[in-house]
Amino acid sequence: MRNQTILHYKMLAKLGEGGMGVVYKAEDTKLDRLVAIKVLPHHIATNIEERERFKNEAKAAAALNHPNIATIHAIEEVDGEMFIVMEFIEGQELRKRVISDQLAVSNVIDIATQIAEGLQAAHEKGVIHRDIKCSNLMLTPKGQIKIMDFGLAKLAGSSFLTKENATMGTVAYMSPEQARGKKVDQRTDLWSFGVVLYEILTGQLPFHGDHEQVLIYAIINETPEPISALRADVPKALEAIVNKALQKNLTNRYQSVEEILFDLTKILEPASLSPAPIKSLSARPHNLPAPATPLIGRESELEAITKLLRRPEIRLITLTGPGGTGKTRLSLQIATNVLANFDDGVFFVSLAPIDDPALVLSTIAETLGVITSPLRSLSESLTAHLAEKRLLLVLDNFEQIVAAAPSLAELLGACPQLKILVTSRVVLHLTGEHEFAVQPLATPDPKQSLSLEALTHFAAIELFKQRAQSVQPEFAITDENAKAVAAICYRLDGLPLAIELAAARLKIFSPQTILTRLEKRLELLKGGPRDVPARHQTLRQAIAWSDDLLEAEEKILFRRLAVFAGGCSLEAAEAVCSARHDVAGSALDGIAALVDKSLLRQDRAADREPRFMMLETIREYALERLQASADWEATRRAHAHFFLALAERAEPQLTGPEQKAWCDQLAKEHENFRAVFNWVQATGEVNLGLRLGGALWRFWLWRGHVREGYDRLNALLALPSAAPYSKERASALNGAGTIANILCDYRAARAFLQESLGIWRKLGDKRGMGIALNNLAWIACHRVELATAQALSQEALDLHRQTGDQRGEAVALNNLSWVAFFHCDLAQALSLQEQSLALRRNIGDERGTAFSQNVLGQFEATRGNYQKAISHLEESRRLHQRLDDKQGLAWMLILLGNTVRKQGDLEDAIKLLEEGIAALRVIDNRWGIELGLYWLGIAAQEFGHFQRAEALLEESLAMSRERESHWGIASALCRLGDVALEKNDYARAKACYHESLSRHEELGNKIGIAEALVGYGRIALVENRNARATRLFAAAELLRAQVGAPLSMREHERCDREVAALRAALMDNEFDAEFAAGKTMTEEQAIAYALESADKQ
Repeated sequence: MRNQTILHYKMLAKLGEGGMGVVYKAEDTKLDRLVAIKVLPHHIATNIEERERFKNEAKAAAALNHPNIATIHAIEEVDGEMFIVMEFIEGQELRKRVISDQLAVSNVIDIATQIAEGLQAAHEKGVIHRDIKCSNLMLTPKGQIKIMDFGLAKLAGSSFLTKENATMGTVAYMSPEQARGKKVDQRTDLWSFGVVLYEILTGQLPFHGDHEQVLIYAIINETPEPISALRADVPKALEAIVNKALQKNLTNRYQSVEEILFDLTKILEPASLSPAPIKSLSARPHNLPAPATPLIGRESELEAITKLLRRPEIRLITLTGPGGTGKTRLSLQIATNVLANFDDGVFFVSLAPIDDPALVLSTIAETLGVITSPLRSLSESLTAHLAEKRLLLVLDNFEQIVAAAPSLAELLGACPQLKILVTSRVVLHLTGEHEFAVQPLATPDPKQSLSLEALTHFAAIELFKQRAQSVQPEFAITDENAKAVAAICYRLDGLPLAIELAAARLKIFSPQTILTRLEKRLELLKGGPRDVPARHQTLRQAIAWSDDLLEAEEKILFRRLAVFAGGCSLEAAEAVCSARHDVAGSALDGIAALVDKSLLRQDRAADREPRFMMLETIREYALERLQASADWEATRRAHAHFFLALAERAEPQLTGPEQKAWCDQLAKEHENFRAVFNWVQATGEVNLGLRLGGALWRFWLWRGHVREGYDRLNALLALPSAAPYSKERASALNGAGTIANILCDYRAARAFLQESLGIWRKLGDKRGMGIALNNLAWIACHRVELATAQALSQEALDLHRQTGDQRGEAVALNNLSWVAFFHCDLAQALSLQEQSLALRRNIGDERGTAFSQNVLGQFEATRGNYQKAISHLEESRRLHQRLDDKQGLAWMLILLGNTVRKQGDLEDAIKLLEEGIAALRVIDNRWGIELGLYWLGIAAQEFGHFQRAEALLEESLAMSRERESHWGIASALCRLGDVALEKNDYARAKACYHESLSRHEELGNKIGIAEALVGYGRIALVENRNARATRLFAAAELLRAQVGAPLSMREHERCDREVAALRAALMDNEFDAEFAAGKTMTEEQAIAYALESADKQ
């Protein structure tokens, strides 16, 4: 655009480019002044909703008038292009200033104050910037800060136009809520302000990551390295401002910029300018929850266990003891204390919800973010993740799955720097295990007469006092109650859980009354099972005593709530616990009472409804009571039917406009679904299990539980009692077949889906038939079995149109578009995919829409319509980010990378392809990895990096052969032939071209045939057989023209050079004659000619 004039603005120079457009320095010829012009991206200018959103919010930003905010002069629109005219500012980006030199603390305070004052002016007008970063802050020669680029600004309350779940902004500066795509307010700017302040103080960002998803994980979960550890002259008060701005919990963060300005003003006081003490401990990654209460009376245990963990030869410590001794709380404090000793962090894994030893490794993997591979075992995936890490795992509640202990030994054996801290009621009996028995808290001997001062030194007394004050703030240990409190703690054996339950009763009873009731209950339950530890009997007594305090209807509710694994919603509790209609009061009142009496905990998050759960020890007690009651079978059945109904209610929504919310809901109830499957196995209710599996398979795919889902469906389908011709079996078969296809087990996938199709046909269910046919057709597309894919897809399309199933119709059209694409009929492929996209949009299937956008991007790139391709792919990116669909995003990256490569921008292409392949490797999508490696190999070849190109293409070829992908094999071989030719390995080149041409001919792939013909032409060229080379180049050009698939820019330039060399080597008449002869060849003649020329060499 340089020297181009738009309206009355003459473009002078390009200043920069970012995600929100290109910025030019320009002259305003009307007002004779310099301005900055930002030309907005195509996807904003052409999207009505995006354009209106931007215009409304840019108008609000334009109304800002403050010396620390760059002025927006105008918003213009010409020929479909939109641009913003802004104040031109002489100076440098703050980012460049930070890189060049460390700023003095006084300068930092001045800059921070200016930024805060600018944000204050914006926030007062209801404008949120959402992209505060050092590169959006200009520092003038006079030291004035200007906040730039309100291109992402949001007018407060404009939720209609500014969508939630869109991670808008620069990732490194995003707040946790912004990175999650949640609703943001002015506090997101305050977080970004904290990131900027951290960066200009230390010269580095607080959160790091090689890839976007890794960086987002760090922002949400990790703690930045203390500023004082990086720079000794930073005042404590200034570091405190940064720390408060970077609080992940919104309520703990600054609530307004005025608060920041107040603290910045205070910092100028002399007492505030002393530097923070130098610290040497860096922050480490962890997921340790912040403790709700202080740890009481465990000083000696903390010291002893910490010393054990620091000894290099000790790698497995098991904290043992009965339930309620405080093992979990102690382990969390230990983990916090030793965090600095583990470079790769400390991670807490709760095993309480599971009772299947086979799920231990998958639960650890899920906590660590390890996405398992369908082609290698879970143990291998986890070992690969931990092999080189210096990391501590804290595994909580291991006793119910102690059979999984050998897997821990294997993990420790394979990961030399890993250490494990386990809490369990039983010893694991592993070589090298160090058992540490967690004793109850110290209690006074009731036989001794102790003063109040002496009593306060007992940890059990202190615990009782602190927990009592949480329900009665005025409570104190006095001469009147001291003896009763001491007796309570003694009678409860100093068990923390029992003491807490007793203290909670102070809402109703005095300590003396509690002691009386506890005495009666202890006597009543003294004759418990002899095969459990004595302290376990005491804990049972404490919980039983608490149970005895409940009203009759609360007792029923208490034991019925134990049926839930991993907690439950209020809706679930009401439905399951009131299923027999034998409880007069409301479930809500009963739950409130149980929460109040510390038998139930409420997990309340700001973005969802309350969830209720029991401590595992309490649930164990309640579950025993439920199993011993007449309610047991009815409650389990009600539980199973509730979650079946939830899954079946969610299943159709997983392809509609609320798909993300429903998938999140299913994820929260995963443990309950597992419990239902266990009930199915125990009771033989196979039909219910099939219905549940048929409803959940899509969830399993989305959330990475592929193998678990496949195993459950396989087991159910193999049972003799699974009805052979039921719709439940057909649906489960469909899920099993779809998952098997994802796992590349095509034989099993076809068997499942063909059986499913047979059942649907027998039942006369046209919709079910269409679904099975579509899935079988998709397998055929993967295998490039085009006649089969065409027939199956067409039959499915007809059925879905008859039943009015728009999604099924969209899937069939997608399949047919791929058949057309593989037949090299690009116009038909595009037309069919556009029809599929329209249907997906019509039903609100965002994930399907994003999928179609990816496909259209690939098709348009093949046709050489690169801008259209990029537009489709950017829309796909937006949708996949909103849905948090990592697989879709990874595919988008490699498709975009290949499109950019075709345009000739190899550096950007390589970056995109490498990022996409890395993401695909994490989720182990082998088809995507194979294709990404192929395209990356081509990019490396075009860049002249032939050794790397060969390695990448060989890896892609190996994966194609493993998958028996003839298309992939033929394509990789052709490019390997090119690389061999560059290395003067003519024999290898000829062999590659020969196999490639033969396979492409068999597939009917005109584009691949054209590529192989060019390869044969190049061999002829280097062997000085110029006439033959000319004919082959001409024949290849004709084939591409017939298909409408032009060469990439780099390939086009290369072919032009080669054709020019041939013209120079031949007489003009001879060249023209040979070229014309090549242009008259049919496809078959060209192939025969190429093979003939090869045979004569």
